[in-house]
Parts: sequence; structure tokens; C-alpha cells
Amino acid sequence: MDRTDGVDRVLSRLTAGDLVEVVRFAADAMVAHAPALDRLDAGSDGNGNTGSHSAAALSSVAEAVGSCRSLNEFAAAVPTAADPSLGRAGGLLFSFLGGVADVCRNTDAVDAGRLALALEAGAEAASHSIASPRPGGLDAVARAVAEAALAASDHGAALAPLVLAAAEAGLDALERTPTVWEPLADAGVVDAGGAGLMVVIEALVAVVHGDDPDPPAWEFDDDTDTDTDSSDRTGRYVVEMLVTPEGADAGSGASVLGSETAARRLRRAWVALGDGVAIDASGPSLVASVSTDEIGAVIESALVVGRPSRIVVSDRRG
Repeated sequence: MDRTDGVDRVLSRLTAGDLVEVVRFAADAMVAHAPALDRLDAGSDGNGNTGSHSAAALSSVAEAVGSCRSLNEFAAAVPTAADPSLGRAGGLLFSFLGGVADVCRNTDAVDAGRLALALEAGAEAASHSIASPRPGGLDAVARAVAEAALAASDHGAALAPLVLAAAEAGLDALERTPTVWEPLADAGVVDAGGAGLMVVIEALVAVVHGDDPDPPAWEFDDDTDTDTDSSDRTGRYVVEMLVTPEGADAGSGASVLGSETAARRLRRAWVALGDGVAIDASGPSLVASVSTDEIGAVIESALVVGRPSRIVVSDRRG
């Protein structure tokens, strides 16, 4: 990683390892947000699978690029993850990431200017992959992200402010999606595919700025009774489990992923799914618990980083 000497320790360029980390961050976050994205999609008369397909697509890309040590390897690996069974949402993400990766070839690291061009290529690839485009979709949000990145690059912005400008423009475009497509306006929601893309952009911001990604600035509404006490709406269940990191033997300390890394990735996913996250990484298996209403998503998140076992679900209502 090529970080500056500033207090914030931000990246000035992205290496292959950094881009792999972006994909891993995004895959973890997408698994966490998949149930809400599916609800968002269903609420606007979609198939209700945007989140599930997006999570599967990013998990596939994360697996494909996991061992890449150069940007040429990264660019070659991304297309191999494409899966036509993952529908419109998965296809758009594959196209976007493929366009981004292609511009990253033949260099040791990606600076601000090249990243802007890569985001533009990703937006164009997503747009070209749509057989029947409609207003206010993922491609529109991707274009806004790319245009802001190009404008920042033209003004000589470094990598860190460039990705922030791109993310802000993407969020603005996402918030405008109901104004350009009637079904979204009727449902009072933003586009689920565009929201999924912003999970990727937020992961990019987090890696560049050296932070764990926070939950996105936008929220998804549950169809819950507003008169119900908040303790009944969130964190009803306590989910406890052991998670043996990927490649580890529960009887030894050996792990391909590493307990600390696995714990960090699991925490990133779970903070978006509930509260009271507790993860002990002192042993070969993580001892983890979270208060949540999203039991399935919590278990799916654990599967991303390792092998869950001894799963106990307790209802806090008794």
C-alpha cells in the first residue's frame, strides 16, 4: 500500500492488493445489506432479488481475485467470476467491475487519474450491458460517480478527495432516482441496483482512507409498525456461534485468512445487521455474537469468512 505521511494515512495509489481489499470489503458489506436491498427491490415492483444477486456476484469476484498479486492478474480474474444466472443486478455489477479492472492493466498501481478513467469505463460497460435501459438505474448512478471522478481529476485532485467526490455524487444521484422513474416514486424508494453500487463505492472510500467501512449514509425502511416499541423492532434475537476462519483447522492455529482478519471482516458485516457485536479472536475459531433481526444474513456473513458451527439463536423476548 502506498500511503501518504499525513495524519489520516490515506492511500495515494491503489495496488492490486488494495483493489482486492476493496472487493472483499464490498462483498462483506453486500452480504450484510442483501436482505434490505431485496426488500427495496420488491417494494418497487422488482423481483426482490437485487441484494441476493449482488451479494452472490461480489462474493464470486472476491473469490476470483483473492490470490491476485498484480493488476494484470486482477484484470484477468474479474471476468472469470461472471455468472449469467445472477440476473440484471449481478450482471450490471460484473460489467461495472470488469470495465474498472480493464483500465487497471499494465501498471503497478492506480493513481487518481487512472481511477477516474477506470470508473468511467465501468459506467460505460454497465450501460452497454443493459438490453432495455430505464431511467434511474445502476448505470445512471455509475455515470454520476464517473463524471464526478473525472471532474476531480481534471482539477488535479489526489486519490482521497477524488473518491469522496465520486461517492458524494453517487449518493446524490441515488437520491434522485425516484424523480426519474415512476415506479420508484410511487413506492417512495431509491433504486436497489444503484444502492448496491454505492456499497462498492463506499468500500473504495474506506480502503483509500484506511478506515473500516461504515454503514452507508442511506437507510432502508422496514415495513414495521411505528407504534411498536423499538426493542421489539431491532435486535430481537441474539445469535451466537463459533466461526473457523477460511482454511483453518479448528484444532490448530493455522489459517489462510487469519483470525484477526476474519474477525475484522465479520465485524464489518455484522455492524450493519445489528448491535452488540462481540467477537473474540484469541483462539483458532472466532467466538462471535450479535443482537439482530436478520438471522439468515448474519449466518451468511459468517460463511463468507469461514465455517460457522455451534450456532445458538435466542429470542430476547423469552
